[in-house]
Amino acid sequence: LVDVSLTWPGQPMPLFESLSLKMPAGGVMAVVGGNAAGKSSMLRLLVGLLEPDRGHVKYDGLDLRQLVPDWWRQQLIYLPQEPQFFDGTLRENLKVMQPNMGDDAILAWCRKLDLGGFIDSQPRGLETPIRNSGAHLPVGVRRRLALVRALVTEGRVVVLDEPFEGVDTNGAKAITAVLNELVSRGCSVIMATRDEF
Repeated sequence: LVDVSLTWPGQPMPLFESLSLKMPAGGVMAVVGGNAAGKSSMLRLLVGLLEPDRGHVKYDGLDLRQLVPDWWRQQLIYLPQEPQFFDGTLRENLKVMQPNMGDDAILAWCRKLDLGGFIDSQPRGLETPIRNSGAHLPVGVRRRLALVRALVTEGRVVVLDEPFEGVDTNGAKAITAVLNELVSRGCSVIMATRDEF
């Protein structure tokens, strides 16, 4: 981030002003703060869902606005704070970023994130219908399914907004193991959390 400023419409004060930071490739960064501190907005800037009022978001020296959007999305593993699903099957939702990915690869990610039992408990498995943005799913399951959907890109830039929110102990351990795997692969990991380390 280079001299970034962001102000929400109708607000008298900027959320960020003259914010600059640099993170090396393969680094790990935690963005820690309370509710409404601007963590999600900062992450949305980093992935290109928001544009700063002033300043630049750069990766490897290139302004994010210079990157081809489809290519950039394939470089990202992004988990928003409020993941959304579309009406369709579980399979269709999980493969949206990689339509040609086989079921075995999808199920392998599900098992890594302690979702094997959930999938097995569904009579229709990956054909399970998803409606109303997945509101019928438990929060922790929904969050980990959204993480599976993000992981299938196999991107190198990992941006996670509150990945442990609503997740039980086993799920949190599984997410931690996946994060450790991503770090060991040399991915750049940026995570927003309310938790102090």
